[in-house]
Amino acid sequence: MTGASRNRAGRWVLRYGPVALLLITAFTAWSSGALAHLTPQSLAEHHGQLQGFIGRWPLAALCAYVCAYAVLTGACLPVALVLTLAAGMYFGAFEAGLATVAASTIGGTATYAAARSALAPWLRRRARSTPQFAEAMRHVERDAFAYIVTARLLPLFPSQAASIAAGVTGTPLRTFAAATVLGAIPASFVYSSVGAALGGGLRSWNGSLLTLLGEPGVRGSLIALAALGAAAPVVWACWRARSARA
Repeated sequence: MTGASRNRAGRWVLRYGPVALLLITAFTAWSSGALAHLTPQSLAEHHGQLQGFIGRWPLAALCAYVCAYAVLTGACLPVALVLTLAAGMYFGAFEAGLATVAASTIGGTATYAAARSALAPWLRRRARSTPQFAEAMRHVERDAFAYIVTARLLPLFPSQAASIAAGVTGTPLRTFAAATVLGAIPASFVYSSVGAALGGGLRSWNGSLLTLLGEPGVRGSLIALAALGAAAPVVWACWRARSARA
């Protein structure tokens, strides 16, 4: 293979590789039924096996969690909450929080890379007919760092939309990565702490949500979660006011 051919092959991989990886991941996860196992009920059923595996190979299990989280969320699959809670249960709040910040940053960057490569022309055309996406792109173009941080802080905001908008608009990678890390820290640690608190009651769970909510450690974590949810609209309002002034 000549140098020119290698360069063309390298450009092809950079352009289409991220998209192909995420599409294959999404198709495999849906078609294999793997997503059906990422539920609280399934975790309760397999609690003993998971705990035994993690107890024998803790580092390997933590690395597997980071990889699974990054790939699945990078493919825009709705598994972030369940995975973060599970990580808190099995690894503890601090370790799970750190791992989730790293994994969400990697996954968000994968989505960003896919949107910036082969999908960019199609997404720009789609934005013209999708007001919500067009608005997200305008916000990113105006102040990418603040918008991405705010999107990560809002519990119910689809943060993948911010990653896609950042990729399509060509936001610099270091700006995107820094904002993603900063925005992911609060939610990652709060949800991990909720999962860690739930872990104590999961072994004796009888299927009732009230039983888990009655665990003493859960209440403090839920207060932190409520505080994050209450702070998010304030952050959003401040960002909108700043954006309007700009």
